[in-house]
This record gives sequence, C-alpha cells and structure tokens, in this order.
Amino acid sequence: MRNLFAPSMRKSSICVCTKNHLEWVFFVQSGLKISLSFFIGGWLCFHPVLYAGEPVAAKTILAGDYSFTKEYLSWLIKEEQDDNDIPAISIALVNDQQLIWAEGFGYANKAQKIKAMATTTYRTGSISALFTALAILKYVEQGTLDLDRALSFYLPDFRIKRHDSQVRDITLRDMLSHHSGLPMSYFKGMWSMSPEPLTGLLEKLSNTYAAYSPGFIYSYSNVAYSLLGLLIERQSQQPFEQYMQKQVFGPLGMSLSSFVLSPQVNAHLAKGYRDGKLEDFFAVRDYPALGLYSNVIDLAKFLSMVLNHGVINGRSFIRKSLLDEMITRQNGARSLGLSSIGLGWRLDQRMTEHHEEIAWTYGATLLHRSRITLMPKHGLGVVVLANSTSSFKSLEKITNKALALLLQAKTAKSIKDSQPAPNQLPKFVGLHQDYASVYATRIGLINTDIRKKYIEANVLGWDFRLKPRADNWYDIQYRFLGFIPIGMHWVADVQVAPARILERDVIIARYQGQSYLFGEPLLRYEVPSVWQQRVGRYEIDNRDEITDLLDIKRGKLAMEGEWLVFSYEVSNWFSVRFKLPIQPLSDTQAIIPGLGTGLNETLHVVNDGKQEKLFYSGYYLVRK
Repeated sequence: MRNLFAPSMRKSSICVCTKNHLEWVFFVQSGLKISLSFFIGGWLCFHPVLYAGEPVAAKTILAGDYSFTKEYLSWLIKEEQDDNDIPAISIALVNDQQLIWAEGFGYANKAQKIKAMATTTYRTGSISALFTALAILKYVEQGTLDLDRALSFYLPDFRIKRHDSQVRDITLRDMLSHHSGLPMSYFKGMWSMSPEPLTGLLEKLSNTYAAYSPGFIYSYSNVAYSLLGLLIERQSQQPFEQYMQKQVFGPLGMSLSSFVLSPQVNAHLAKGYRDGKLEDFFAVRDYPALGLYSNVIDLAKFLSMVLNHGVINGRSFIRKSLLDEMITRQNGARSLGLSSIGLGWRLDQRMTEHHEEIAWTYGATLLHRSRITLMPKHGLGVVVLANSTSSFKSLEKITNKALALLLQAKTAKSIKDSQPAPNQLPKFVGLHQDYASVYATRIGLINTDIRKKYIEANVLGWDFRLKPRADNWYDIQYRFLGFIPIGMHWVADVQVAPARILERDVIIARYQGQSYLFGEPLLRYEVPSVWQQRVGRYEIDNRDEITDLLDIKRGKLAMEGEWLVFSYEVSNWFSVRFKLPIQPLSDTQAIIPGLGTGLNETLHVVNDGKQEKLFYSGYYLVRK
C-alpha cells in the first residue's frame, strides 16, 4: 500500500506503511517535516523528522557554471531514491561535445555493497530502438534501403493476416515511427531465462493479425523494431548484434554497450529490484526493440554525435539530414493521435522562457528503467538510468529539472522548471447521459455513472470520482472507504476529457500538459450465441516463465450485461484485476476494442481436434 498512499517517505521516518496504515507528510520549515499517520485501528501519530534541505541557487547566474546544477541534481536524486526505494541511479549531462557530468548514486548490488557509478550498465529497454533506427538510416544513406519502400520488398517472407485487405503496404517509415499497425508484442516467449531465436518471429507472425491499417494511428510496436533488426541481419549478412558492435557502437566509442550480455558488460551490470527486493534476471527475445545494455557515459557519446550533426571524433558517422529526419514529426494530420513522433524519438516542447523543442524516449524492462532527452536548439542532453521498477516518475522528474538547470546555466537566465508545453488539443465534447457509459481504454474496460456534480468510474476494480473543471477536463479522485480523498500516485497528475478527433469520439488523458489518446466509447455490439456458449473459466495451456513470474491467474470469459468481457488477475506485480471487452467479428475471431497501443488486437478460436482453445499472442487458453 505504500506506493499508493505515501506521497513522501524518508529513511529516517519511523513509520512503516502497510495495508492498515496511511501516511501524510507536511513540510513546515526548511529541514523539518511532520509525518501524520493514520492507522485503521483508529489512532493518529505525529512524527517530526529531519531531512536534508533543498539547495538554493546563488542570486547571480554565471554562464557556463554548472556547479549548482550538479549540487541540486545530486540532492534530488538522493531524495528520489529515499522516497521511492531506488537502489541505483546513474546520470550524465551533455553540452554539445562536452560531457559536463556523469555519476552514479546508490548501489548497483545492495547485497554486495557494490556502488553505482557512471560506468554501471543497465538494461535500457526501448532506448534500444534509437540504435536500431540509426542502423536502418545508415543503410538509407548508402542507398540500399528506402524509408518509403514496403517491408515486404526487403523481407519477402514477411506475412501477417488482416481483417481489412484494402490497405497499403507497411513501409519502413511506418515501422520506425510506430505507425505500422503491427501488434505491440508477440508475448509468448518474449521474456525468458533462455529466449528463443528472434528469427522464429517471422513464422509466428504469419498466424497473427495486424491491429490497424498502416499510418492510421500511433501504436507502439516492439514487433516492428524486431523485424527491422531482422532486416539489418539480411542486409549485413551477419547477426544483428555483431553488426551493431562493429558499425555503430565501435565507431561511436560506446565500449560498454551491447545487445548481448558479454562478460565485460555483465561485470558492470546493475542488479534489478522490485519493491526493494532483488529479482531474477530475464533476457528478451526482441533485442532490437528492447535488448540494449548501456551506461550513461556511452549514451552521452551518442547524444554528442547527434548534437554535432552526425560527426564523432572529427569523422562523419551519418549524414545530418538523416539525423534531422529522426527528430522531425512523421505522423501527419490524418494520423489518429495527439503526440508528435519522429523516427525512434518522441517529440514535444518544454515550457521554459520560450517553448523549446525536445526529443526524448524512455525505456522499461522487467526491472530497469531509462530516459534519454535532447534539447537540440541549445545543444543539451540528459541521460538517466535506474535499476528499480519504482523509478519511472523519478527519472521523469530528474530529467525535467536537469533540462531547466542546464538551460539556466548555459544561458545565465533564470528558467522555470522544464515542464511539457500543452500540445494541440482536439475538439472537446460534453459528457452527457447519452454519450456512453462504458469505455474501452488502454487499461481495460471502464464503467461510468454520471451524477449531478461528478462522474463515478470503476477502473481496475477501484471506484474513482471524475470532477469537472472549468477548462473541460476532469480531475481524478480516489476515495478510500468511500469518503477519504486520497491522491493515488499514478493518477495524481492526470486529467481526462471526452473529445472528438477526425470525426471519432475518444477519451483523452492529460499528463503534465501533454494530451494522449486513452480510449474510446464502447458502442453496443451483438454477441453471437456461439461466443456466449464459450463463457467460463480459462487457463493458459502453454504457460512459460513470464506468466509464472507475474503469477497470472486463470481468466474468466463472461457476459456482463450486454458486454462480453475477459478478466484476469496479475497477482505478483500489480495485484489488480484487468477486465477487457471482447468484440466478436465472426464465429471464430474477436478483437479487444479500443484505440492505441495494445488494443484492437485479435483473439481467435482454434481447434486441435480434441478441444477448442482461444489463441492470443502465442498463448492458448483452454476452458476448465
């Protein structure tokens, strides 16, 4: 319960948050806070606690003096580690060709007291895609690949099924900008102690359905980048990881970066933690999308090359125009979505003195988190890596503060914290009684009930209130025991609103000024009797290491009112019950309706001659 209810905790506090304990923390003056604890038994405690005071900048700002930047970020990183139980964080700051600062904090291995350093390696997750994209662009520079040519031209054995055959081919540009319409992942076998070869993915996809038409919507796809990795193997006629080592990491001087866990990389690798506890290491099959091991110094070298327009150590690594293409918006006006996407990079603006363009991306593996950011106009870059599942928001907070402090130090001007500038908003529509009561979203089915002054919404088994604001958005409130307002950390900075984009009714979510497509109203559809006869409890017939690790419980296909719903519980990591609407398309095919990453994917029925099974992303579900 600690992550849900404790907005601030320090190691010096004698309070412990459990399922029977809530805590609120009040800062009354510099160096002192008051902790108010409420125990379900009915009594209160007040705890005065000393903490390290926030550094204060000098009144005079000197251009090029980054000493306060380092001091403040060192303090902030330690605070975030204490608050969120993050064993190790490493950071690097770049100003054009200068590595301003690189340092590690905490422990890469708590049990052995091995301290984190700037050379500590982490699993970077989706940052891997930046380097796969870079390798593709190097082939474009050579003239052997064309971004607007169909993938099937280069991989003629690529096959995928479609519900709508009247669509154009998937291009390399679609894949690099996550507009391919391919599924988010092929989950079976994706994470394992000994993952199967990536080459088998082509055959698996031939029995899989695309989620969307190419170019229709931003939908993040690990599958797309895995296929790009296979394309690089075909072009280079050598294993992907060998090509990357020789043609990318070597020339960039990234000596401790690799797509394989070599002994050298492993010697510097940070252990992974969840809730402060060491977890087992799982490798990933889709390494061109997720498998990069790196450290902040190596990633800073990559940023320096980009900021130097493709030149590294006085030699051209790649043409400037192709690097510019990576940070140029690729999704046009007819793409259903709100975010600006480049080739591998996400794009937005920061609210500083002027709106500053930034390119960024973040990564997540089962245990590690990462974030890399560029401010091209000012030649600034930030890399932050961590070895804990609880570090996502901390890395974002550290990055935003680092960008503001870097810009302030470089320009000698006082700059507000770097927060995302609001992106272009769609047309708002009022939420009223006949709009919808059920929504298909990125976190499953959401039921709503419109009251006079607020809307009740059931999300992942919790009841929330959506309170309208003057600007058409709705704030999200959770009420513990039905009446105590609590700020859950994962919704505290989020607002939602109904809107219309390209003549479609949608639900959008806003987080720190940026708006994202979240879901859509679930319109009534007919559930054929053959699907109604399939209701019951289901179990995974071909479980693997990851389903055991997550402790995914048996699922249930059921009719809830007029909706066909599949629900399942992920006990080990989230302790929540997901509820997904299932929309039949035929007697043997159905989709998980909605808009965005992981939605509109297909569930279909197979029969092995003995019994009928449901098939999704490589897993077979049998009715018990």
